[in-house]
Amino acid sequence: MKNQKGVTLTTLTIYIIVATILLGTLTFININFMSELGELTKKSKMTNEIMKFYSFFASDVKNAERVLEFSENYVKFDNGVQYSIRYSADEKKETGQEYDVYEVYRGNALVTDKLSGVFFKYNIENECINVRVYSKDGNVTKSDEQYFKVGRGY
Repeated sequence: MKNQKGVTLTTLTIYIIVATILLGTLTFININFMSELGELTKKSKMTNEIMKFYSFFASDVKNAERVLEFSENYVKFDNGVQYSIRYSADEKKETGQEYDVYEVYRGNALVTDKLSGVFFKYNIENECINVRVYSKDGNVTKSDEQYFKVGRGY
């Protein structure tokens, strides 16, 4: 008989097993990549909210000459700009919110409602405003603290 060069049942089975292993590996890598991408998107949204607040606040602090009124959740500058923090967890519980939610208002305009805490502290001697921002990432609460000198002087 002649030497037949075809695909035998054994080689076909090996090809199918190898292809299945490769396809499974690629699927596993793809699923992990997409889940990490989803986590990164969530983190970037929170960072975006914090940076949006800081950009508004820094601009207003630099355009003011002094602070007229202040408390832990309220700051009013001499140029008429005021920031107020409102606790709104009761409103968010209807949507399944599991942590405290604070809304930051610039005048009557909502700047953000995604933060777990925002608190002001004003040092009269140095004319510096300390802003503490808390955000929730899963079960971990992250904090950020920034100091802003009122006015154009550094």
